[in-house]
Amino acid sequence: MSLPFSYRVHRILFRIRERLYPAVCAVCGEALEAPGALCPTCLGEYRRARLFDCGQCGKPLDSCACSTDTLRKARVRRMVKLFRYRAGHEQSTESKIIFALKHKNLETLFHFMGKELAEALSRVISEPKESLLVTYVPRTQGQITANGYDHARLLALALADAAGLSFCRCLARRSRRDKEQKKMDSYGLRVKNVADAFCLARGCSCRGKRVLLVDDVVTTGATASECARVLRREGGAKEVIAVSLSVVPHNVNPLLENQDKLKRK
Repeated sequence: MSLPFSYRVHRILFRIRERLYPAVCAVCGEALEAPGALCPTCLGEYRRARLFDCGQCGKPLDSCACSTDTLRKARVRRMVKLFRYRAGHEQSTESKIIFALKHKNLETLFHFMGKELAEALSRVISEPKESLLVTYVPRTQGQITANGYDHARLLALALADAAGLSFCRCLARRSRRDKEQKKMDSYGLRVKNVADAFCLARGCSCRGKRVLLVDDVVTTGATASECARVLRREGGAKEVIAVSLSVVPHNVNPLLENQDKLKRK
């Protein structure tokens, strides 16, 4: 397993801090009786959010490898995900988890979500670990400056650590003023916004590898599609597999959706 030296040092320092300071829930801030990421209440809400089945194949979301129509067009035929992103539910536990990852930089939460992704990955990906390489969708420089870190990078590192996989920074942002994707109202605008926004990072070696492309949320798939194009054409990746905490469902089978709602009640 290949992980940056700085990350390994960071993990050691975190374990020291974990023993010195009381643990709190990453979502609600409640004090925890034992070290961890979520309190029993928030953990229960998170587990319920994962009860949703895939709207296309009917399997549990974390046990299927269904990709979105947009990603399939970009030859990203497999996707690992944990739960659905529900627009308008900003107060839901899963939305608060994504917010905390982006803005709070909580090591316990990254470690927890890395383990969750690693478990889901083991259920749907059977290729040997030697053929897999973990990378991530890099944030814009404005986002990194505002938050002080790149949460997608930390999530990818946590996944590589938990799954025992190699990590590499394969992608870099070009020097351009592309806007945040969430500010784009349509798929067409999102595609135009990220066109040629990425390039292969210096020193990247992903030729012949199956690259796990990590991000927090896949909405339309425009960003992941552009990253996959660069990884295949410029980097020589054998396959790109999308890995995301959350996915916005499109073209959901109505019959499966009704069965899913009954299951959750």
